[in-house]
Amino acid sequence: MLDNKVSLGLIEGPARARGVHAERFIEDELVLITPPNFQFEHVSSSELLRLTLLLREHGSGSRRVVESALKKVGLKLKSFKKVMELDSTEAIKSAAEVGLGVGFVSRWAVTNELELGLLKITPVDSVRVTRHFTLISRTGPEPQGLVDAFRAFTLKRAAHISKIRKKTNPRS
Repeated sequence: MLDNKVSLGLIEGPARARGVHAERFIEDELVLITPPNFQFEHVSSSELLRLTLLLREHGSGSRRVVESALKKVGLKLKSFKKVMELDSTEAIKSAAEVGLGVGFVSRWAVTNELELGLLKITPVDSVRVTRHFTLISRTGPEPQGLVDAFRAFTLKRAAHISKIRKKTNPRS
């Protein structure tokens, strides 16, 4: 975007570069996924530590968000029974599905698996993992034409999705 190759961007977290106009887009919740036969309906922080944690690789934004949320409640990665690093959300979902461990992924990423009964969401007491996505454009004149229409549509749709999500998930 800064090289004028694209007009809009979607990033995780706040914009850090100069010359960027940022608008909060949508909140994403990362949920703990477990196999469908997982023995608990929810887990405590101490129970979570006894499980194998499936985690994205170093440098991943998702990993940074998960580590930060766990740290807020006093959980450090070195305290887990075992941590397995994987290079994608799909890998975490597949590993959780076959019972290799549990992992935090975006609620949006597991819609199909939940509907098919391949995975389930298991809440963790006192742990909530969220991140914000931001719509960015260059500072200066407001976008025009199709870019402005797409921007407006995207922001309106995000507001609509957020309202639906709050109705269906009171924790959000």
